[in-house]
Amino acid sequence: MTTNLELTSAPHNTYDEVPYESYPYALTNPYHLRTLAVLFGMKPTAIETARVLELGCAAGGNLIPHAVNYPKAHFVGVDLSKVQIDEANKHKEELALKNIEFRHCSITDIDESFGKFDYIITHGVISWVPKFVQDKIFEVSSKNLSENGIAYISYNYLVGIWFVP
Repeated sequence: MTTNLELTSAPHNTYDEVPYESYPYALTNPYHLRTLAVLFGMKPTAIETARVLELGCAAGGNLIPHAVNYPKAHFVGVDLSKVQIDEANKHKEELALKNIEFRHCSITDIDESFGKFDYIITHGVISWVPKFVQDKIFEVSSKNLSENGIAYISYNYLVGIWFVP
């Protein structure tokens, strides 16, 4: 079984050597998520003042546009890669954003001290991490979600992968 220490140890963290691309993803936009929730009869927090957590934020490409557009909201991104978090913080400083923070940590390090969030976004991460991290994603999405919160968890999968020669 892979341990949290093995995930974060320098020789094992190849994610720092070959960083994942960091882009915005329309389906994870909190405004989009809020609209869908309202259509289904839920009463989510307005994005303008929401707290948003992204698990596996890479270099902030998905969160930063929202921080720019919603200056009264608060955004937190976490990622296992120090290289990615350093890049995210560089962008944050360049844009002089005060409503966003990036934390270099494992998803397994998240506990109640992080607080409650109105939106928790996990795009694609769950499809490539070990089971104990997957379990932690579901735990965080439950314990750290506000009363009317929305959790978005996507599982990326290439259909037909087993049939590719």
